[in-house]
Amino acid sequence: LLPIDEAQSISPEEMRLISNVNGGKAVFNIFGDIYQHIEGTKGIDSWDEYKDIFDFDMYEMEENYRNATQITEYCKSQLKINMKAINTPGKGVHEIKSYDEFYKEMVAQLVDNKRVGLAAILVGDDAEARYLLGKFSEYEQKFQNMTDGKSSMHRTRWNIMNIDDAKGLEFSSVIVLSGRMSHNEKYIAYTRALDELFVYSEVIDISGYEKKARMNNKKTIKDSNENVSAEKMSNTTMHTITKQKKEHIDSKVRSFFMDNGFEVIDKRDEGGRLWVVGEKTAIRDIVNKAISKFGISGKYASGKEIGFKNGWYTKTDK
Repeated sequence: LLPIDEAQSISPEEMRLISNVNGGKAVFNIFGDIYQHIEGTKGIDSWDEYKDIFDFDMYEMEENYRNATQITEYCKSQLKINMKAINTPGKGVHEIKSYDEFYKEMVAQLVDNKRVGLAAILVGDDAEARYLLGKFSEYEQKFQNMTDGKSSMHRTRWNIMNIDDAKGLEFSSVIVLSGRMSHNEKYIAYTRALDELFVYSEVIDISGYEKKARMNNKKTIKDSNENVSAEKMSNTTMHTITKQKKEHIDSKVRSFFMDNGFEVIDKRDEGGRLWVVGEKTAIRDIVNKAISKFGISGKYASGKEIGFKNGWYTKTDK
């Protein structure tokens, strides 16, 4: 008997392999939500993709107990998804119709000091995050840009995130820039909001922000070349510069996982990531505790850094 969670992220080839390894005698209990599969990534868009591997009966749970009733009804009407709202009402859903309205609402939310709970701005393209940081630069301290792969979750700021990083997380308030999102990405984004949802569906003009990070990197290199003479760029100096990188000798996050008995591989000093090795079901509870305790984020994945084993990684500096 093999229960499998998040089955929408498992490809038919993988499911066939699991069945064959067990001599075709395995009984599967599969749980998942195909609307949470991002198109074009590994996994399935329809349960029918498993039909030539094994026979199954399907039971659909339509009750939504997570989101406020207004958010559930909004997803039902906008995305044509069968959902039954069984939660209590929240602050509601706010559709933003124009750019002027979007700008005013953004400022209103950024200056609101009475907001409670975690908050997120979900973008359909990382360039939209750079656009927000540029357009609302005077409110820089109100943002936490998590699309750069370096920042951790902040409990009082607006966490700017892409859909892939937001999956599985929940926030009291969510602003969604849905103009560049697919149907399933909108579904994931909208259902991250527990209490209040803001939706701006126009495609934001990100001209000049697509390659901004690369341009900033070139400027940094140029400034470095101008300020450091050729003589100082000896092997000794290069070694010194290398040693100035962020080190993680006293990492509290690493110690937390090791104290809980998990195998940890930390490649952050080499520009990599901190990995907790193990199957998702085995490490999930402690990972969730770490996310809550340290305010960090990460992903379940497999990679060359850990010999293509399964695990969870984070880029936090903590």
